[in-house]
Amino acid sequence: MATPKIEKPKVFISYAWTSDAYVNKVAEFASSLVRIGIDVLFDKFELKPGNELNNFMERSIKDPTVTNVLILLNKTYQEKADNREGGVGKETQILSEKLYNDVDQTKIIPVVFEKDENGTIFKPVYLGSRFYIDLSNSDTYDSEFRLLVKSLCGETVYRKPELGSIPSWVTEAITFEPKTSVQLSSFRKQANRDLNDQNFIGLLDEIKNNILQYRSDALSNANRNEYYVNYLKCYSELLLFRNEYLELIKNSIFVNSPEKKIADFFEKLRSKLYVLQSPYSNLNSVLLHELFIYTIAFFYKIRKYEVVAYFLRKKYYSAERQPALSTFGVFYSGSNHSTLDEAVRARDNKQYHTGVGQYWIENLQLDFCSKEDFVFADVLCFNYSQFCEPLDLDMHWFPITYIYGPDGYGKSIWRMFAEKLKTKETLREAIILFNHKTENGFITRYKQVESDYQKGQLRDWRYPGVWESAPLLCQFTKSEDLGKYD
Repeated sequence: MATPKIEKPKVFISYAWTSDAYVNKVAEFASSLVRIGIDVLFDKFELKPGNELNNFMERSIKDPTVTNVLILLNKTYQEKADNREGGVGKETQILSEKLYNDVDQTKIIPVVFEKDENGTIFKPVYLGSRFYIDLSNSDTYDSEFRLLVKSLCGETVYRKPELGSIPSWVTEAITFEPKTSVQLSSFRKQANRDLNDQNFIGLLDEIKNNILQYRSDALSNANRNEYYVNYLKCYSELLLFRNEYLELIKNSIFVNSPEKKIADFFEKLRSKLYVLQSPYSNLNSVLLHELFIYTIAFFYKIRKYEVVAYFLRKKYYSAERQPALSTFGVFYSGSNHSTLDEAVRARDNKQYHTGVGQYWIENLQLDFCSKEDFVFADVLCFNYSQFCEPLDLDMHWFPITYIYGPDGYGKSIWRMFAEKLKTKETLREAIILFNHKTENGFITRYKQVESDYQKGQLRDWRYPGVWESAPLLCQFTKSEDLGKYD
């Protein structure tokens, strides 16, 4: 049924005097409604000295020309309404009777005007679970104000689309149920970070289990060419889990110590992959490698350098190794690349240096990070293995995407960071990133790598037949220039 349009909306504003500043805030809100054509009954606009306030409020609520009553909620309003105090108490008696007698009414609209520091909504008991408009958050004020005005004018807030046709994928097999960004938005609305922690861990576990349980008949095909096609198909289906993970990571800023929960996810997933040793282990290992790079890219992009350093310095449990604790290099899946490498090369009939890198770059989730961010993160992992403290000789990370930088070899984006090491600000950031306790410690290690590089004693990390090697910081900035400028 179509909602009847309201040609001349007229509202009465019910509020509780809290302070002069609060009254001024209410007056500005009332004025904003008037300015867009909505008639407003507001005591500061209507009454003169000597007028009877309670009589005005009762007449306004019962006025048949008033199309809506807006209840502006804050702590004072809730207390007065629940205790039936003053003018608010009198209004509550009238409004509560109408609500109890007409549960489907739309005339009375609660408006959250203020919350406390914990995000608590102060709603009187009689309003129960009534739908409300939230104008307490400056970030969402404009969108919520629009919803309110549409309601006051009798417009449908969310129009129901025309009935469509049943999509073809309904009859296809479903292997998992991804979370949507709408579901994940609950992190932004939830004031209780402890509850967010529980939900975050639960969603990470669900993603982990979905990856481990993924199966497809496509890999049973013995024909080599078809096997490559099917292998690519399987990895493309795994990208749905990747995207679900990336959506979750975006919301990690609303969680306590997200790095510990994410690191636990990586550690458990890799351990399970090793134990299971299924035909899908190689596929999932490549996906885990990709997810790790995305994770480093995200936290570096939002300047959480301590978090990046945590992922890179942490020792991860690795069941098949002795000692069992290993560096982040356990997430490097180089030995598992061969099938996906060949599948991409066969698909395009091109001898890519890296089929895996080619596939990652062409399927990059650009609303999460740019190509430059992704390549930078990969190269950062490589440089950490050279400049970190303490140096772990078992650490290995070859940045397979370095050839996809904007200049062809990742040098321009890495050069920028290296050049900025000449400033004290970026030098301090590097000390954190590479896990050094002091400036002297970082510079000492930097000089050692620089010296080994200049003497040709450092292993040259590059693809066969490629002129440029993976970029190192000391190729662009001399140790004597570190922290040279303020």
